[in-house]
Amino acid sequence: MPNAAKEDKLTESLREKIDQLDEKICSLLLERIEISKEIGEIKKRRGEAYYDPSRETEVLERVSITVRDPKVRRGLKGIFNEIISLSRAVQAGHKIYYLGPEGSFCHRAVTYALGSAAPRVSCSDVEEVFHKASSDEDSLGIVPLENSIEGPIGQAYDLLAESDLLVQREVFLPIGLSLLGSTQATKRAKRLFSHPVALAQARPWIRKNLSSVEVVGVLSTSHAALLALEDGEALAIATKECGELYGLKVIIEDIPLRERSWTRFVILGRQVPKPTGKDKTSVYFTLPHRPGTLRRALESFSDSINLCLIFSRPLKGREWEYGFFLDLEGHINDPSVWVALDSLQRQSVTYKFLGSYRRAWPCL
Repeated sequence: MPNAAKEDKLTESLREKIDQLDEKICSLLLERIEISKEIGEIKKRRGEAYYDPSRETEVLERVSITVRDPKVRRGLKGIFNEIISLSRAVQAGHKIYYLGPEGSFCHRAVTYALGSAAPRVSCSDVEEVFHKASSDEDSLGIVPLENSIEGPIGQAYDLLAESDLLVQREVFLPIGLSLLGSTQATKRAKRLFSHPVALAQARPWIRKNLSSVEVVGVLSTSHAALLALEDGEALAIATKECGELYGLKVIIEDIPLRERSWTRFVILGRQVPKPTGKDKTSVYFTLPHRPGTLRRALESFSDSINLCLIFSRPLKGREWEYGFFLDLEGHINDPSVWVALDSLQRQSVTYKFLGSYRRAWPCL
């Protein structure tokens, strides 16, 4: 008993210290927010963008660089991501348009990349995200651009080539899928809804387990969950968070996929982020429709420049002619990159810079 009483007293003393520290942390956070407001006013007077991904990355790296425990490091980065999100919100209150509804992978990417404080607006499709983000000067957009198994998402790339928006940052998220449905749908399912990419990843499992069910591709996995909620004879492949959000039963938590996959999302805005030394640049170009033009165009890039992606998309109204999307490592302000892209532009019929931004790595 004496030891128990001593430990109770020690616990009470430690909790008092935690309470004192919490008060200090709260006071410092409020002071930080006020300073952020002042910075926001300076940005407004200068006409500068409120979102500065290079600066935000710098803050997160500085916070975590001295922490050895990976769990603590990951937790601190999450906390500071929310602090930055709140600071950004009080500076501008700008909206973030994303492919919804709530619970979609895109919604998850917004939270991971930009925190939960900024006002988020769900859009019904990728085209609406581009339209709303282009129309709202201080806003950002976020869309899926590529999947590690299924490849580039053509519509998103086409809209990026047509838009005045630039890539500000890329985000990689792992794809995990669950089978959702109402209680009655598990016994008499006639339809299965999901996004086409999710359906492609789960196709072998669907063929084996739901071969008699009509498979229907929809705009997003969260939209699939909403449809299953309304249709008592439908199932959905989506995230288990969608099931919790919309009150659907999680029938199978982890559907076996063809292989582990990631989706690359991009944040869209109007600025060109500052170089970080770990950057990527994206461009779109078309070439004269003659033999050898693509080979000569690619000769613009020296051995020191790493090309990450190149693929073609059909040109509208010009059968069997194509435009090209290209990603390379480096920033537009790097001399070697600038020289290479200048050479490419001089050979191109049309050329469009799509952004220079910090390279991302798959998050866990």
